[in-house]
Amino acid sequence: SNQVYCIITYNKISKTLLIQNNCVGVKPIFFCTMGECAYVSDDIYEIARAMSLSNKNRTLDLEAIYSMLAYGYLFEDKTLIKGVRKLPAGCYGKLVDKIWTVERYYTPPKKIAQISTEEAESQLDHLFRQAVRKEYGFSESHDDGYCATLSGGLDSRINIFVARDMGYKDFKTITFTQSGSLDDIISREIARKMEIDQQVVYLDNGESLSDFDNILNYNFGLVSLLGACHVNYALNSIGYHSEDKIHTGLLGDAIFGTYSFKSKNMILKDTGAGGEIRNYVSNVIDKYEDLSEFYLWNRGFNGIMNGFWILRQFGEPVSPFLDPEIINFSFTLERKLKKEQYLYLRWINRFYPQAAKFKWSRWGLRPTLSNHAMFNHPVKRKIFWPIRQYNRKRLRKYPHMNPFQKWYDENEHIKQAILRDIQEYRHLLPQDKKLQVIINGILDSGNITDIMALLTVVLFMKRVS
Repeated sequence: SNQVYCIITYNKISKTLLIQNNCVGVKPIFFCTMGECAYVSDDIYEIARAMSLSNKNRTLDLEAIYSMLAYGYLFEDKTLIKGVRKLPAGCYGKLVDKIWTVERYYTPPKKIAQISTEEAESQLDHLFRQAVRKEYGFSESHDDGYCATLSGGLDSRINIFVARDMGYKDFKTITFTQSGSLDDIISREIARKMEIDQQVVYLDNGESLSDFDNILNYNFGLVSLLGACHVNYALNSIGYHSEDKIHTGLLGDAIFGTYSFKSKNMILKDTGAGGEIRNYVSNVIDKYEDLSEFYLWNRGFNGIMNGFWILRQFGEPVSPFLDPEIINFSFTLERKLKKEQYLYLRWINRFYPQAAKFKWSRWGLRPTLSNHAMFNHPVKRKIFWPIRQYNRKRLRKYPHMNPFQKWYDENEHIKQAILRDIQEYRHLLPQDKKLQVIINGILDSGNITDIMALLTVVLFMKRVS
């Protein structure tokens, strides 16, 4: 089911505790046993408080710290507290006689479907419209319009275009971006020409790099703070709060392309954390039959889900791409159909050509099949690539909707506040020599991505100490 839930039940007769979440793990659930005590909650801080009252040590997990510093999120069932686990997406857990067992009830299919490209396009359209109907058809109140996010990418726009084609007309969209970026320019053009109500929140100067304690309330230190700052800041800035759904395009082009072409060596990048983290991640990867499945369950359901967790304070985030039938379908496709989102682009151009009339922020060009062919042709791409780079540079003042490094380098107030927090609380981290060397290297580098990952660990430990 794609319904959002997490369940905790206890059978008094069999003395069995059961926990379960939905297929994609939208709502985290945490668990552990220590001594005679078992802890289960959808709030890791409640477990930390219960452990404190029982005089149980709350120490940080070194592998989890290295994962955060290297990748910006945690793998599988890891949390930053040693011994406390997060139930992975699509799993159920059972506690019997103080022993936890975890089984996966949802696994995408492994068999590749023998269908033509045209049949695949039609099937994707059928499944997507079905997923959209589930989302929009169950919204309880539309007096204020359907709330949706809108950027210069494909996923958010196709969600809106398909929904409008199905009769859901009244949209109020939210865009949060650096002014002058391609996402700013393209989203405003879409909203203007399609006559869609749009509220734009500009993130200039990096003021969104704040309110970290509130972000930790919702992502529980499972993902770097950096990936949620813009969402948190934007919706708080406009005072948005609703019990209705917030429609997004989360995970769209990823499941139809990006996650199918990652090699193990690409994942096992040199992180500066040494061989220990590489061995750990390598062992995690080897548990999966397919690298795209590894990437979906970890980068997707553990990392990108960060935005969903933050949006939950403002409404009920949803995405048609998280429908299990669509995920299942993506796993039955031949690799050639997912290369550079080939099938995804064919589907858009065939069924919703109007959506392809607007540039794609990733290319700086329209997401047409001719541009896709040029981009993937061994000779033509040599011509296409400079054109792509020229268009991206010509059309925008800034390289990204969230130029975090620029904000960090230019906003001294923000920079000093972040560094002050790290220096004040870094003593709470394990005094492991290798870890301390890595921390010093991160601080010397000035790299905002690494610094924010470090800040996540530091502020989480401050929270649970």
